[in-house]
Amino acid sequence: MNSIQNISCFFTHQGQRAQNEDFYIADDDNSIYILTDGMGGYIGGEVAGRIAAHACHDYIKKYLGDQVDSDELLDFIRIKMKEAIRINPIYASMGATLCCVYIHEGFINAIHIGDSKIILVTDSIYASSDHTYAQYLIDHHIISVDEYQHHPLRHILTRCITGNTQEKFKADFCKIPLQNGLNTFFLCSDGVLETYSASETIRLIKAEPDIYKLLRTIEQNTLKYSKDNATAILVGFNYSINGN
Repeated sequence: MNSIQNISCFFTHQGQRAQNEDFYIADDDNSIYILTDGMGGYIGGEVAGRIAAHACHDYIKKYLGDQVDSDELLDFIRIKMKEAIRINPIYASMGATLCCVYIHEGFINAIHIGDSKIILVTDSIYASSDHTYAQYLIDHHIISVDEYQHHPLRHILTRCITGNTQEKFKADFCKIPLQNGLNTFFLCSDGVLETYSASETIRLIKAEPDIYKLLRTIEQNTLKYSKDNATAILVGFNYSINGN
């Protein structure tokens, strides 16, 4: 019989912003981890982030035993946002990014839309690709990867979730088998990425198996160098195949 032991740790900070529009859910009991970042510059960013996170959690819990459909998940979140906008039209332009990782039947499942980041470190490495104009320029060989972290278009989204139910932006989906032993994954908002690039974060995860010590290091440097809202979830899974 396969067994999983998982622990998570996390932080969230307002930075130098007027309010914290990040939101997260770390559900160790159901192995569901969600991080959202409300769109800055629009009224209700913090509302959008909270709605997206709770709607995502409700949907994943409901359909975890079946096949979770990422398109249906985003539609469900859009409907919840639309309901909030109907009650309070001032939130008409609100939106959010979404990162979600959940474990089911020996696989890590990752769903992502926007510029928050998911990094999975098992036998293989996965890092989500940002949905921003700067990433578009990289994909089309206009700028280099090294230019991305401080590029002025890094914060301009090409995909997000809003209350527009006619909008059909898709999320990226990745499914990776759990390895026997330690599996580590990291979710963070773009405020953390002002301090660490994805490649630097991967090196840190590989070098430090103690997730509490690792998160403290990331948190301390984020507080020192980042001005933005900054939120991160770090999870360690010990997976035993056939009880070994």
